[in-house]
Amino acid sequence: MARHRRDLHLKPLGARRATGLRICGYGLLGIAIWPCWILFALSVGIVAWIGILSAAAISLAALLAWPPCLAIWSKAFHLTASMAERIRGAAR
Repeated sequence: MARHRRDLHLKPLGARRATGLRICGYGLLGIAIWPCWILFALSVGIVAWIGILSAAAISLAALLAWPPCLAIWSKAFHLTASMAERIRGAAR
């Protein structure tokens, strides 16, 4: 959505590119039901697929709602990862 791209300070998409991305997204959603269908029967697989989609939607909504908090966690993770890499490099 244009509003979400604006909230994340991204450039607006053109109509053609937005339509292409929307079609790809619907296709990937359709393909995503396949592993659930294979792991479970069709009836349980559809319920598991909807549950996984719900969890992904909640996490995406949280990402869009709390960017300052996530930026702090991202910086903390980056700092921790860089320190771990330096320690690993010094141990070699």
